[in-house]
Formats: sequence, structure tokens, C-alpha cells
Amino acid sequence: DDDVVQFALSTFSFANPESVRYAYRLAGYDDNWVTLEPGAHSATFTDLDAGEYVLHVRAAGPRSLRWIDMERPLVVQVATAPWWHPAAIAAYA
Repeated sequence: DDDVVQFALSTFSFANPESVRYAYRLAGYDDNWVTLEPGAHSATFTDLDAGEYVLHVRAAGPRSLRWIDMERPLVVQVATAPWWHPAAIAAYA
């Protein structure tokens, strides 16, 4: 589906990956952190407008109450759909 973007989340630091907790936010879309249940490891976004976003992800181990401070932001660029490009709109007129 062209309206859905999904990111798989993973970490290399834990012996039991199904017990890792993740939290994520997509700056420019929703600045609130979304915390996933243990074992869930994907972030899904729908209906993103064209523009630049920054995905932030953090993780916590199975017995940890603190988030690990090793965040690696990912810049995500969503291009304008070709049919909404100004040149295309001019051609339709």
C-alpha cells in the first residue's frame, strides 16, 4: 500500500530480543513517544504528507526501567506524489 510506511526495530545488545521494549516517535508527524509492548518491534505510519521527518527509537532491556541512551535518528524524506507535482497539475489543466 502506498500510504503505509513501516520500520522494523531491532537491537544487538540483548540475549532475548522478544523481551526488549521499544519506544519511537516521528518528529514532524507526532512528537509524542509511542511505547510498544515487549515483543512488538515495528513502527507503522499512514498518510504521511510530503516533507522531512526524523524517526527516533529507543530500547529498554527486559528488567530495565530505563531507556538505553543510544538513539540513532533516521531522517525520512517523503516525496510529493508525481500527480500532485506542480508540473503535473499544469499539464492536467
